[in-house]
Amino acid sequence: MLRKFSSKTVSLVVSPLAGDESLELRLAEARARFEKSRNELQVEAALDCAIIAALLGRRAEAESLVSRARALASPEKEAQVELASALVMIEAGYPARVAGALERAEAAPGFHEEPTSRALSQILHAQMLLLDGMGAAAVRAALEGLGTLPPDTEGSPLAVIAHLTAAECLLASGDVTGATVYLDRVAGSPGRTGLLAARAEVLQARIGLARGTPGPEAIRAILDRALTRLGRLGALRDLALAYMTYAHAVAADEAGGAVNWLTRAQPLLAKAGTTGDLRQLRLAFRSFGRRKIDQIIDADVFSVVEALRERHARLRDILSAQRDARASGQLPLASLPSPLAKVVDESLESVHLAEEALIGVMEHTLLDRERISQLVAASQQLSSLENLGEILGAIPRLAMMLIPAAVVGLVEVDAAGELEYLPGGSALEASSFEHLRQSVVSALQAKTLHVITDEASVKQPLRSLERSAGGRYAVIPLQGAGRCLSLVVGMAEHQGPLFECDIEQLAVFGSLSSAAMTRASSSAALRQAAARDAATLAAIRDGILTLDQDRVVRALNHAALRLLRVGQEQVLGRRLQEVAALAPLGEMLRPGKPLTDEIVALAHGDLLVRSQPYEGGTIITLQELASVQRLAHKLVGSQARFSFEDLIGKDPAFLACLEDARLAARSDVPILITGESGTGKELLAQAIHRASRKAVFPFVGINVAAFPRELLESELFGYERGAFTGARAGGNPGKFELADQGTILLDEIGDMPLEMQVKLLRVLQERVFQRLGGSRDIPLLARVIATTHRDLEMAIGEGAFRLDLFHRLRVVHLRLPALRERRGDIPLLVGHHLQRYALRQGRRSIRVAPHVMAAFEAYDWPGNVRELANLLEGAASLLPDEQDVITRIPPVVERALQHRGAPTPRASSSTFLPMDRVLSFEEVERSAFEHALRHCAGNVAQAAKALGVAKGTFYSKIRRYGLMAQEHQEGMGGTAKRLPSRQEAR
Repeated sequence: MLRKFSSKTVSLVVSPLAGDESLELRLAEARARFEKSRNELQVEAALDCAIIAALLGRRAEAESLVSRARALASPEKEAQVELASALVMIEAGYPARVAGALERAEAAPGFHEEPTSRALSQILHAQMLLLDGMGAAAVRAALEGLGTLPPDTEGSPLAVIAHLTAAECLLASGDVTGATVYLDRVAGSPGRTGLLAARAEVLQARIGLARGTPGPEAIRAILDRALTRLGRLGALRDLALAYMTYAHAVAADEAGGAVNWLTRAQPLLAKAGTTGDLRQLRLAFRSFGRRKIDQIIDADVFSVVEALRERHARLRDILSAQRDARASGQLPLASLPSPLAKVVDESLESVHLAEEALIGVMEHTLLDRERISQLVAASQQLSSLENLGEILGAIPRLAMMLIPAAVVGLVEVDAAGELEYLPGGSALEASSFEHLRQSVVSALQAKTLHVITDEASVKQPLRSLERSAGGRYAVIPLQGAGRCLSLVVGMAEHQGPLFECDIEQLAVFGSLSSAAMTRASSSAALRQAAARDAATLAAIRDGILTLDQDRVVRALNHAALRLLRVGQEQVLGRRLQEVAALAPLGEMLRPGKPLTDEIVALAHGDLLVRSQPYEGGTIITLQELASVQRLAHKLVGSQARFSFEDLIGKDPAFLACLEDARLAARSDVPILITGESGTGKELLAQAIHRASRKAVFPFVGINVAAFPRELLESELFGYERGAFTGARAGGNPGKFELADQGTILLDEIGDMPLEMQVKLLRVLQERVFQRLGGSRDIPLLARVIATTHRDLEMAIGEGAFRLDLFHRLRVVHLRLPALRERRGDIPLLVGHHLQRYALRQGRRSIRVAPHVMAAFEAYDWPGNVRELANLLEGAASLLPDEQDVITRIPPVVERALQHRGAPTPRASSSTFLPMDRVLSFEEVERSAFEHALRHCAGNVAQAAKALGVAKGTFYSKIRRYGLMAQEHQEGMGGTAKRLPSRQEAR
């Protein structure tokens, strides 16, 4: 069980990296699974969402989903959660959080018993070391992970990840040959698909650039394949890294081409890049000369600034790792004898030293124009960020780039007036801001920048900027996102005060930051609303259209596109009447009039339409009528298959009955259908249902005579849990409940027990019923149709049927005539049923001989149309394949006619020469051979001589028309004679 669980763990973590489906679509599917699943399945769905979101560059969502999974996970799922968390943090560029996650994974129960989990942990550890710049250690960890892989994982995505990691680490350490060897090992691996294939192609291009082979054109071809794959997948960070690789590939050949590729990468890395990715981008810009600021700043300044940025990122990583440890139930990292605690102290000290070094170098290097350029650069960086959290993290960092300050922090004032120090600033502790409380509150209230001369006094709100010293601290209120935030910038004593240029920059920067916060907050709200609406529409299986007040289509989901058979571009922004195929739907939607279960006929099928007006327009719900009916039929287990077109006949009494039935179908009053068995009472009931407005709802039939009286009540009305011994645990709905708003057919109502007749009468009168053993009233919404072959008036006289129930059921009375009462319809019915049989069997059309038809018309048909259909099917099934005419009168008909003393129709010369039509040559030929054989008493030689044909020819006609069996039975005393073969006949 443990091996199976761990294998599933590894598969869950690595499977999002494989597969060629769009990550956006996979994320939507994973979200749907997360919403529907529970327990362990919900944990797995949350982790799947988190990994895919991380690959898409959505870090906040990915971290939130990991936290959800960690809160829901059982102890058996700890390793799975932490390995997935490690992969998410690698994509986000947080090595300390990766280390913490791997430590927790390795401490999970049963982790060390599964080699695949250990191998995956080692591979992720190697990626973490590579992310942290520890190339040699990363190589050792990657090779150790490869050695841990079980043999049965060869060719799997896990093996591909292991080899790619080893190649990446070797390339980073300068071993290009070794990197090539490990990359080539997975060249034809079946697990090299999706994002893994794209990363392998980018890595192949990087190795080619390092080796100098293959040529530039071949490398570009490799990168083109990778870009196509990444564009289809939607992996932003990998796409941006591929752009950067492309920039290096074209740097030597295209003037300005490298800058163009870096420009493409910049907005993507601003959204999804790690700190290391952004540093590489800035280095590339300095190398290829995009901006003047990149060329002016001294290399020492650049390196110090980059070090500061990296230390800030490291600090945030460590603080986040502490939060992860607390969330997982462990003690804070600072209290553990772990290397993380030491790294925290070293990071804090290094940040402080880096800031001081930055101040010393910047004061002597940067000019005023450089500050202006930096302000422009900071504005561009703020503009490239969309997430509010990223903007808040960037504001202190960008402020430290603008002002060589030793103290930069972002503080927030809560409703109680307490200060909270937000991460992302300098190394100053939050307690150091306590003496600035009054100045921060005053600045927020006045919405104006405040300058503080020392730690104890607060200057008045700045009215004009003096050329002299402005003060030790500046408090810049930030308005936006509905939060009370202030940026505090201070100067150390040995650096002197803030000058006019510094305050000017900070004032402008504060305005830019407030605008960026407002924009991000609004954009986030819009994105969330749009994403929520889009996800809601996509999750609904019914078709949904949103129309505005002018009845213009503003939104629709994929189900609506499928049902309407149109493209999105055909309907969005247009009225439905303007689309020819949808004009009937547009005409049906009248302003202000809601629709409830209306049917609209389009060219490709019927749709069930509902509409609901709202203040800004109308919401339209579409369902495929056939699908609704199939679902209803599946739930209730029966369906109406026959319509009025299936009821064949021209008899006046029969047609009058059908006409009354069509009129009755328009209402929902009870209908009583009477007639002999086999006349088609249930067919007529189904036809009424299909012609009514209730056709979209279920048709439920029950033969009340087929159930014992003890079970009939539970079948009709259902029962609650524990109503009787043997009842289902959850109860069971009855036929009335299943019929819902459709039709319920009470077949053979004349045989219903008297005690049930009383209960049925009460239900029909009060239009409510209760389940057996229940107390809840359930409304009767279905139309009731009852059928019987009995004479109910006679049954009433005998006391077997209630008069009041009879009148309640016989609101509309339809009587189907017996077949003997409409003998003129027999030829129509014979032709109809023989045609259906031929179509079903896939053979030529079948007909009956005139004398057989005469026998059918003379027969009384006690079984009515049902007997006729069954008798025809039996006679047709006995015909040889080459024969398509029924010439033999069925024995049951012949015996009935003989018993009645009526003459049995015989085939004769007159029968094949009718006056009302011209027979075909085949019919004339068959009748001639049949007449000759009968005339010669079955003697083939004499019959052939009489017709003037060869005896062999006569035998072939006998076979073709099926004459032998009948003529020998009739002409030889009922004894069939073997038909000679052609050689014997000759």
